[in-house]
Order: sequence, then C-alpha cells, then structure tokens
Amino acid sequence: MRARLLLVAALLGVPALVLALVLGTGGSAGRGGPGPEKAAPAGEGTLARTNGSPPSVAQENRARGSTGWRLFASPPAAGRVEGYVSEQDVRPGERETIYVNAPGARRVRVALYRMGFYGGRGGRLVLQSSPLPAASQPPCAHRAQTGLTECRWRPSLTFRIPSAWASGVYVAKLSTDRGAQRECLFVLEAAHPAPLVAQISTATYEAYNDWGGSSLYPSALPVGATGTRQGVEVSYDRPYDTSTGAGQFFTRDVALVRYLERGGYPVSYTTNTAADLRGAELSEARALLDVGHSEYWSDAGRRAFARARDGGTSLVFLSSDTLAWRVRFARASAASSEAGRPDHRMVAYKEHAALDPVRSAPSGPFPNLGAALTGSAYRDCITARLRRGAGPPIYAYSAWSPAPSLRPAWLFEGTGFTPGATVPGIVGYELDETSPAAPPGLATVGGGSAACQTGRVGRAISTLYRAPSGALVFSSGTLGWQLALFPVPQTSPDAPRAADPRLVRMTDNLLRRALRPTRRGGQ
Repeated sequence: MRARLLLVAALLGVPALVLALVLGTGGSAGRGGPGPEKAAPAGEGTLARTNGSPPSVAQENRARGSTGWRLFASPPAAGRVEGYVSEQDVRPGERETIYVNAPGARRVRVALYRMGFYGGRGGRLVLQSSPLPAASQPPCAHRAQTGLTECRWRPSLTFRIPSAWASGVYVAKLSTDRGAQRECLFVLEAAHPAPLVAQISTATYEAYNDWGGSSLYPSALPVGATGTRQGVEVSYDRPYDTSTGAGQFFTRDVALVRYLERGGYPVSYTTNTAADLRGAELSEARALLDVGHSEYWSDAGRRAFARARDGGTSLVFLSSDTLAWRVRFARASAASSEAGRPDHRMVAYKEHAALDPVRSAPSGPFPNLGAALTGSAYRDCITARLRRGAGPPIYAYSAWSPAPSLRPAWLFEGTGFTPGATVPGIVGYELDETSPAAPPGLATVGGGSAACQTGRVGRAISTLYRAPSGALVFSSGTLGWQLALFPVPQTSPDAPRAADPRLVRMTDNLLRRALRPTRRGGQ
C-alpha cells in the first residue's frame, strides 16, 4: 500500500510549493542512490520531486518557521508511540525510512521538521503525512551475551531526500489518533561539506540509550560478556529511550544549532558514523565543530579530525568528555530491519577492553583520552546530579571566567570581558582539564571550578593552540558552553535563561578566525 504525503518545500527566491509525494510503505528501500522514480498508480496522486541546489543557512532561516515540532504531555489513555529511522545520516537523493510502533492506535501522522532558528520558532515543517495505518510492531531481538537489541519493524514511511533540502538536523514528530506523541531524528549531510561542518554526537546518544534493556552503561538486563549489567554493543536500529525520543539533542545540542543558524554561518552537519565512513571529506572544510557530549568516537573518526587539522582545517570542540572511549562500528545483523548496513552497530567494551575478542581494532579508552588532538582530557569529574529517577538527569553547572590576561586579543575583542568576569551556569556536567599529552604551545583562555561527585574540586579548562599546519584548535572543556549561546533552561536550574552577549561575541570571534584560510605562525 502507498501513503500520500504533502511535501512542503521552499525553494530559493520563490514561494513555498506544496507537492504531492507518493511513497512506498512496503519493505525498506535501504540507503539507495538517486535512481529513477516510478510514477504512482492512478488515483493515488502524483510523485513530485524538489530539484535544485539547497539554500544557504541564512536563506533557509528566512523561510516561515513553525513551533509544531514541540511535544505536549499526553494523557495515560493516549497510549504510546515510538519510532526510529533507517539511517542516522543521509544525503540528498538517498532514501530514509521511518519505523513507527503505535500499539492500540488506528492511525499515525508523521510531521518532519528541520531544526534551526526561523525567527525564534525553532523549526520548519518540510514534510507532513496524511493519516497512516498504525502498527503494533513485532518484538525486537535481544542478544543477552552482549546486550545488543535490534528491531526489525515494518516500515511506516519511506521517502527520498530532495536535492533542495538544506543540510541540518531533522526531527520527525509522530502523533497518533489517540493523542500520543514522540520523536525520532536524523542528520542530513550536504552533498559537499560547507566551510564549517558541525558534528552531532549521535554515537554518545546511542551509548546511553538503554531501550530494550541494555546500553553501554549498567542497565536492566544481565550481560554475559562482562558478567555485569553493562552492555558491550548497541544498535541504532531501535528507538531512543529519552523523554522526546530524539536522543540527547534537545538537552543541549539544539542550542548550538540555533546559535549557528541565527548567525547565518555557512554550516553543514554530520555525525560520528558519517565521519567513520567518509572521514576524508572533512578535510575539505575550513573548520570542524564538535558539539556537546562527545564521548564516543571510532579510531577512523579521530584520524579524520587529526588529518584535517594537519592539512590546515581548524578544529573547535564545544564539547567535553571528548574522545574518552574508542568504539568500533559494525554492520547491522540479520535481526535488524537494516541487515548488512554498515555502521549500524557500535561495539565498546570500555573498562572491559581486555575481553574484546577483536584484537585488531579493540575498543576501550583512547590513549591520553584524546588530549593530543583536543589539548585537554576528561579527568573523572562529574558535577552533582540534581535529579534522579523519572525524566532526564539534571546536573549542577557553575560559572566560567576568562583568563586574566584576556589573550589572545582577537579572541576577546569586543566581548566586554574584564579580568574576574564570570558567565554563570555553563561549567558542567563533565569537565576536561589540561593534560601533559597536549600539543606544544597550548594556551589557557578561561575555565571554571565545580564540585565533583567524588568530593574533589574539578576544573574545566578552555584551551587554544595552533598546529604546525596553521590550524587553530579550541576546546571549551565543558558541556555547557552552548547554553550561554542560546538558552535551554530545562537543562539545569543553573543554566542561563538568556544568551550571554560576551560569550556569543567570543564564540563569533573564534569561528570567524577558524573559517579564515590558515597560515603558519602565531595565534
């Protein structure tokens, strides 16, 4: 059976077009290339494609925005709905599939939004389905030996990504006729990297995801490989167990996306899996931006960033706990809806690395916890947890201060920072400090202290160095940097309620300098 969708697409310089899009709801189409489309059967509408080049970020954000992406509390009688996507990252011309489980419902709608600024509305509706038959999907396969859960659900929607859609984070809102709502997300890469490429840390999203009973942390079910309740492999082919269903995106990372898009930066987006598979392309960018809780990387992803730096691409880590754990991506098993697809499983034995049977590419901690690349490293400091139990965990955040020297001058130009100034509520919840393994010439440009759960006082150190290639490398040392660029008050009661213009200007200075052609020499 086929489902009729409305595809809402604003093309550069012309009014929005409403196009009828007919999509198959049979077996998964897979990643697929931009091959020929078949005409729809008579009586089911016509297939229309959105052609042309995508708009710039500034042009895209002039389109009409919507707040319809927001979720509202559902009454218990509404039941539940959940879903996942076939690919965490896709490109124009490729197919994406959304799998929806809605037991007890008769119909479900899918509304797809691109996340951005859009005049403060935060998103833009790009695809809206008609009511689709709801499905109660089959149980997912769970492998007790490793903790792996993979789903093989029946597709609800399959569509090809139009060439005119801008790279970005896309959130699919799932709504049933009983009132249940939830989301899933994917990242649309650009056909060619923009001058600035932002990496969304979907590997960390998945590591913490214990949907189905296991994650890479102690969870509900015993795991044979470790003799504990900590899994050693997880799958992208299942829903997220977070309150929205969109991983950790709305916890912090949405702030940086809104900041970048409000500023009209020439940005495209990528993920850890894309960096693992196609990392050589990252060297085409002038600057790479790593976002948020960036704990889990493959060695290929790390090498891609290092190779880009050594070729003159600047690196900006507005993240912390960065490069803590080395993972290995693997193909989906036969138990998955995406059987055989590369980088759909993530293997990480972590503290149990000695038990990893693959010695040619073992998982476990990165040497020096990535400090040779980032300039800093996580030192086992997690700030106080303010909420446990139901809902996402909430942590304490404390104040950040610039270095008294306010050097280099270009970084602090026009900020209004003075020695002793503070930015409240952005140091947390995992802190990175300087390391002996850092490259030579590392400068401290700011930082802040916070009480760790272990009882000691930890430091988040913001650092900067210039590589021999001329590339700049900045590391914030804290997860909370982006909270002062665009407010996300639900993250913590300590988080800023408004953007801090001083830190916004400092970040603007940093990105503008990073986007310049590199030159050898001082900062």
